[in-house]
Amino acid sequence: MESGITTIFFDGQYWIAMAEKNMVDGTHLLAKHTFGPDPTWNDIQHYYINIYPRLAFRQTTNADVPLKKKWKHTDANKNITRSQQAYSAAQEACLQQKKKQRKQQRDLSKQEKYNQKQERKKEKRRGR
Repeated sequence: MESGITTIFFDGQYWIAMAEKNMVDGTHLLAKHTFGPDPTWNDIQHYYINIYPRLAFRQTTNADVPLKKKWKHTDANKNITRSQQAYSAAQEACLQQKKKQRKQQRDLSKQEKYNQKQERKKEKRRGR
């Protein structure tokens, strides 16, 4: 059974929901949703009913980010920033992986285009 917690906080410009999940196998998952400058109660209900089930949770490699057991004002800021750092690290790893895949795809299409060009050259030469 998984356990999870969602923290809604104001980052200075927007209200953000940071959703955390601890899975049975010990993996820690994070997701982030930005509400906007001033969410209403209906926006928060819409988040929990419609958006939360479809959030794209990212697995973090930092296993020492604990879920908060009790809400304490002084301790909450530490957990939020550690969660944000873990989320940013997971997002960066995902971006690096996508970048690698795009580069491989681009190199493959370049090589394919080069081979086609060489084939056309050979065909043209043979036709003379």
